[in-house]
Amino acid sequence: ILSGDWTNNSAFTSGTGTVTFDGNTPSTIRGSTTFHHLSCVTFGKAITFEAGSVQTIEAGATWNFKGNEVGLRRIFLRSTVPGSLWYINPQGGIDLDYLDVQDSVNLRADPLNPENSYNSGNNTNWFTIKKWRYTISGRYMPVATDIYGAIPVDHLTRR
Repeated sequence: ILSGDWTNNSAFTSGTGTVTFDGNTPSTIRGSTTFHHLSCVTFGKAITFEAGSVQTIEAGATWNFKGNEVGLRRIFLRSTVPGSLWYINPQGGIDLDYLDVQDSVNLRADPLNPENSYNSGNNTNWFTIKKWRYTISGRYMPVATDIYGAIPVDHLTRR
């Protein structure tokens, strides 16, 4: 369990353990790392990834980042240099919910479409499925642009 920053100077071996980001302060991941399990369930946590770095989650392992719907307390995933890309390569299972993602390239063959999440822009191979919600104002909006006041309603169609 880690509440601060992560720096890999090419010395880390993933083994079979879990690296969990915890605590209320922002965390930064520096250097490219292969993780076995990578986890964060701290609501409102901000994690920045070193621009140009590649984070890999091994096959047979899980990437588990889950924010919370109460107060829309997402986990914020950003680059250390706004506008510069960071890369994620989840080869195993994914369990992603209530994220806010920016400046990321998903290297996995399948796109990442985390539930209840927000596309803050400059992402590749993320947010390819458009889901619609009915809002308090009475409009249908895609989830990717509806970050406040949405009331989820199942099986709605776009008008």
